[in-house]
Amino acid sequence: MPHLMPLEPVCVPPLPLAHAYIPNQPYVGIVPVEEGFKRGSMFPNLYQPYHKKNKIC
Repeated sequence: MPHLMPLEPVCVPPLPLAHAYIPNQPYVGIVPVEEGFKRGSMFPNLYQPYHKKNKIC
């Protein structure tokens, strides 16, 4: 059976893996609880529904 892991350690330089981008999000209130659960966000300025382009169905 072939080895899946290298037998000798591999040296990898310490590089950053990711960097978060968090824009300013001013508080503008919240939506009613039922609507927030349907939307997936209680905050109206964070609500960005996904719309498929060239939707067939």
